[in-house]
Amino acid sequence: AVGIGAEMVELDVQKTSDGAYVILHDKTLDRTTTCRGTVAETTLDAVRACHLVIEGTGEETAEVVPTLEEAFKAIDGRILMNVDIKLGVEELANVMRIAADRRADQLVIKNGTGTPDEIEAARATLQAIGAPVLFMPILDDRKITKLADLAEKT
Repeated sequence: AVGIGAEMVELDVQKTSDGAYVILHDKTLDRTTTCRGTVAETTLDAVRACHLVIEGTGEETAEVVPTLEEAFKAIDGRILMNVDIKLGVEELANVMRIAADRRADQLVIKNGTGTPDEIEAARATLQAIGAPVLFMPILDDRKITKLADLAEKT
C-alpha cells in the first residue's frame, strides 16, 4: 500500500488462542491461507506457519500472516491506519495498548458496536484508557432497528 502511494490502509484484527493479535479478515484461516481452522483456536506459531494465498486462484505465496505489531511498525508514520477490530468491544483496550505509541492523527480504530450497550462499552473503554484516538463505531442495522433507541443511549 505504501509502495503504490495509498494514503490509508485498513487492517482487520483477529486474536489467536494464545492471545496474539494478527492481521486477517476472516475468523478462519481457510480462505486466505494454506491452513484450516479458526484463528481463535490456533496458536500464533501455528498461524505463522501458514502462507497467504492469492484470492481467487488459491496460489500459495511466500507471505505469512503478520502480527498487529509488525503491521504497525511497517506502516507507522508513512500512511494512515484504519484498524478494524473483528472482535468484541472488550478487545478494544488491548488493541489500543499495542497502538499506544502510534500518532493519534494517523490511526482510526473501528469496532463492531451494533447495540447501544456496545457503544456505551466502547465509549467507557476509550475513556478509561485515555488514549487519543479516532473511533468509528460499526453499526449493525440488524441489531438497531430504531435510531431513536441509539440516540437515547449516546
